[in-house]
Amino acid sequence: MTLLLLYESAKRLLYDPMTPCDHLKAGSWPLQIEHSFNSLVTFADALVSCRQCQRQYLLELFDVRAHERLFRISAADPELAAGLLHNLTRGSCDLSRADAEFSHFKTQCDRLDVLLWIDGTGPIISGLVPVNAPLPQDSWQTLACDGAWFEKLGLRS
Repeated sequence: MTLLLLYESAKRLLYDPMTPCDHLKAGSWPLQIEHSFNSLVTFADALVSCRQCQRQYLLELFDVRAHERLFRISAADPELAAGLLHNLTRGSCDLSRADAEFSHFKTQCDRLDVLLWIDGTGPIISGLVPVNAPLPQDSWQTLACDGAWFEKLGLRS
């Protein structure tokens, strides 16, 4: 157990927590979905992990254009993610508990300064889009999700 904790601590020191791992490259899909919290045809909010380095991310749908998706991406703390997944799979008689736990989890994640642009037909990463200005923090359920942010960011298919 002690060796595992040391290994996890060392792994965290080897990368900048505010930068996505090097495996998130255009033309690839190194992510595995650990839990989908909401969906809109495909996942809208999901906890994912990189298959190569096991870094965990929270993806939150930000905009949609045809089969393309833009996601806000946040670094997820592995301990908090494990606790959330444990609680969600255990269930509760309190119908609002899962939403409350997910909302709390989102506040504990560190938002990265990039958006993840994917082609949903694959899925395949189309690119990481630098974010140089504040973005709306609203849920995809209240955002227009009409492709306008693709245009604002100059993203062409």
